[in-house]
Amino acid sequence: MTFAPDDRPLPTPDVQWAGGVLRSRRFQDFYFDPRDGVAQSRHAFLAGNRLAERFAAARHFVVAETGFGTGLNFLLCRNLWRSVAQVDAQLHYVGVEGFPLARWQLERALSPFAVLARERAELLARWPPSEPGFRRLVFDGGRLRLTLLLGEVSAMLESLDAQVDAWFL
Repeated sequence: MTFAPDDRPLPTPDVQWAGGVLRSRRFQDFYFDPRDGVAQSRHAFLAGNRLAERFAAARHFVVAETGFGTGLNFLLCRNLWRSVAQVDAQLHYVGVEGFPLARWQLERALSPFAVLARERAELLARWPPSEPGFRRLVFDGGRLRLTLLLGEVSAMLESLDAQVDAWFL
């Protein structure tokens, strides 16, 4: 699925590598905690939204994230979903990103997380070009859909028609 609200090119992310971790110069922040990004994401986003128990009980669940970044939260969310959700349940993950990273930047940023190697490889294989619009990626035989909204965040969210069960802000 592709939807492009305008034809303006997306701004490139202004990033640097600091101690092997990706950092945004534009926002003066790391993409994830340089000490333990996985632990931070699991605590703040997965546990903070009680996703293990909510996923286990859900037939259909929608997570939306502002600032998709490296996709680390998505990969961890997908991993948890696959381990606790019912076999026929569906997850729709919506990621909004105004400054999408290039495939090589994602690969480098996520490479330290060996526990997510399979999920990382599958995301990288489907990673779309950095062009504005909606991009739908399908995983796990259709049980999981990732919709990337690439463009200015407020414009993308105005175009989104979804009932969201959990937000990652």
